Amino acid sequence: NFPDLLLNYHRYSAFVHNQLYQFAEAAQGYRKVIELVEERGDVQQQASAYIQYAGILINENQMDLAVDYLDISRKLLKFFPDQRLDAWIKCREGYIDLHYANYSNAIEAFLEASNQIQGLEVELQFMDYYFLTLIHSGLGQVFERNNEWEKSVRAYLKVVNMCEKLGM
Repeated sequence: NFPDLLLNYHRYSAFVHNQLYQFAEAAQGYRKVIELVEERGDVQQQASAYIQYAGILINENQMDLAVDYLDISRKLLKFFPDQRLDAWIKCREGYIDLHYANYSNAIEAFLEASNQIQGLEVELQFMDYYFLTLIHSGLGQVFERNNEWEKSVRAYLKVVNMCEKLGM
């Protein structure tokens, strides 16, 4: 139906803008997604939109605002648990820890997110694989910043292999 078409248009457009490092356009798109899901979406759609928007805020170095959106997501999921979305939140939190050089926390968040995604009892979706690539890229960055070159290269190669395998 039309509302879903409009929602998906803004969601996919924002996702593409984010991948092209066009963060202002991506943020604008996700703000529209948030407006739509707050009007007529379910809890999972709302939490997902906030998590995605938090990723753009992280890319724009707006960490406090990103934390706020992740907190909103976590509060929503407290009453409507969702292992997938919880893993996505942990991934985003790993990037916030990475930003603040809290490397041990970042590693813990990334590994926990990875385990949760891989432990899903349903077939993984595109966004699950996307988050797995983010997780391993984040681990690569942590290892790189700690001068653990071999671990860093292994993490980055895992991302490359995953992307090639999935045609991402």
